[in-house]
Amino acid sequence: MRIMQPMNKQEMLDGIRVERAKLDATLTAIPRERWTEAGAVGFWTVKDLLGHLAVWTSRAITALYFAERGEDPRRAFPKQDPVSGWDPSNAIAYEEQKERPLDRIEADFRASNLQLLKRLEQIKDDGLIFDPNRFPTLKANALAAWVWASSGEHDAEHRHDLEKWIGIGLAPPAKS
Repeated sequence: MRIMQPMNKQEMLDGIRVERAKLDATLTAIPRERWTEAGAVGFWTVKDLLGHLAVWTSRAITALYFAERGEDPRRAFPKQDPVSGWDPSNAIAYEEQKERPLDRIEADFRASNLQLLKRLEQIKDDGLIFDPNRFPTLKANALAAWVWASSGEHDAEHRHDLEKWIGIGLAPPAKS
């Protein structure tokens, strides 16, 4: 699922906030006792999903950190397997987090989003994230595409997974 990528920093900030608010509304609709029930997304629980989203948001924060220092932001993200995509890196992150308590996972989920917004707000040079030629390792993609895919778009993707799981049946996202 792809939703429209923001075109400037303010749209990025607004988009991340909107998608997180929608995800929070969906999470509110799920009874807390179900947050550790397998099957929310594949075999993952809601807790596992929150940990997954926190990991990817943290990668976006790290990428911004590298970019601000003139370093390769691609270093913040795992290599994508040509056959199985992100599955191997997601499996590693899952194993690293699965025993952590729900309250710690949820705190990381919330704090990573706030930290990402703070980092984006502090960026003075929009070209740092929106110039597709700034970082050659991103293969003609602006850093914004990576940040968006790891945050707002990712929240929307998994919100829809949760809505299917609990049967909310909300309208699908607009196609871009």
